[in-house]
Amino acid sequence: MAFRNHDSTYYDFMGSEGGNRELAPPYPVEVELNSLDVLNGVECIYLNNNSVQANIIARLPPFLRNKFNCQRYLVFEIHDTESKLTFGGYQLRFAYNTYYLMGSNWSRDFIQRKHLKAGDKIGFRLQLADTIQFSVISRASRP
Repeated sequence: MAFRNHDSTYYDFMGSEGGNRELAPPYPVEVELNSLDVLNGVECIYLNNNSVQANIIARLPPFLRNKFNCQRYLVFEIHDTESKLTFGGYQLRFAYNTYYLMGSNWSRDFIQRKHLKAGDKIGFRLQLADTIQFSVISRASRP
């Protein structure tokens, strides 16, 4: 279930079946990019363990959650909500108590195309079982 609030931001309700439901932020997995994240040729972005676990892994259908627990990664499409473009073949991988989103074209598909810089804040959320939405939440001040 989703609704649009007064400032045109979409929110959806999260929660387990039959449990309490609470209002979820539009992009619950947020990353403030640092200088290493935006280097040309970088092909992954590190994501907060707790945010990914609570807002992506926990919301997967049980069969995909089980598959992820066995192989420690899943392949997703990333949908850019601003350009409406979808990019396939991105892996959400777990390693060393952290998650990272890895794709062979991360730098080209997102860093270069979106002109991302250190200090920009980006967000992710699970859209469908095999699709993660991506958005630029805010831009760092530019000189």
